[in-house]
Amino acid sequence: NKQGSRIFILTEDHADITKFVDPQPTASLRVGSNPRAAKHSRGERISYRDFGEYELKFDDVAAGEAHCLVIDRAGIVWAWGATLTGQCGHGYSMESGEYALNMEVGYQRFPMAIPPFRTSWGLEKAWKVSAGGNLSACITDRGTLFMWGNNDVGQLPPPVSHELPAGLPRTPVTPAPSIVSRPTRVEYFQDLALKSVACGGDHVVAIDVTGQAYSWGSNGWGRLGHSATTRCRAPPPHSKDKAPPAKLEGFEGVGVRKVACGPTHTLLLTGVGGNNPPQAGISRYVYPNYA
Repeated sequence: NKQGSRIFILTEDHADITKFVDPQPTASLRVGSNPRAAKHSRGERISYRDFGEYELKFDDVAAGEAHCLVIDRAGIVWAWGATLTGQCGHGYSMESGEYALNMEVGYQRFPMAIPPFRTSWGLEKAWKVSAGGNLSACITDRGTLFMWGNNDVGQLPPPVSHELPAGLPRTPVTPAPSIVSRPTRVEYFQDLALKSVACGGDHVVAIDVTGQAYSWGSNGWGRLGHSATTRCRAPPPHSKDKAPPAKLEGFEGVGVRKVACGPTHTLLLTGVGGNNPPQAGISRYVYPNYA
């Protein structure tokens, strides 16, 4: 997994996590070290001792701009790195004024477990994680989406406004804060099970179990794929609207398999192989355009 100037590799036996960092003094964060110290670009194995002496195996790993997430075999998420916008999910941020004992100002230096995810079904195990610029997301083994971190342009969808029968008083929906420092369930998908999620710089794309894709957050450079701005060379005005997730049109009957988000772009995989003739089973003119 790569984001920014860090590359994390999870081995096939799920036992080791190796990281590679750029040799820029302020570009990367090393587990258990001063984030401002000089770094080297060789691969470095992350010791299980960084996880509190537990000899763990891991199922998933994600790297954000300056924070990291891993899932162990028990379905627990561990996080470390920058915490200024709550992206580690431990309740610490520049707004809380609280810091862990092993953390310098704004940084969680060592892996720290995030409390289990709780829903009306009970406790759910983490299954997939994604880390964006200053944002984190996790899908549980029941397909529930939890998110936390920066929310300045609606990366975390607003609460769902439940329709009430006529005549009953309506309770105002409290908008989501600009920083969410603990995992929060995304209500928009409460009736859907998700299988994949990807966080970009400040946008998010998720796929449900039927292969339908949804996107939300910033639409700068047309990264959400909802309008003709995806074909423009110049970026459209940067939207500050905190809109709910919207379906990505043009993939009906195809199904999206995988998604990847860069800082300002999105990639979707619908099939494997060439498409001339269309052996992938899709039209050559499906919108958004193929790259």
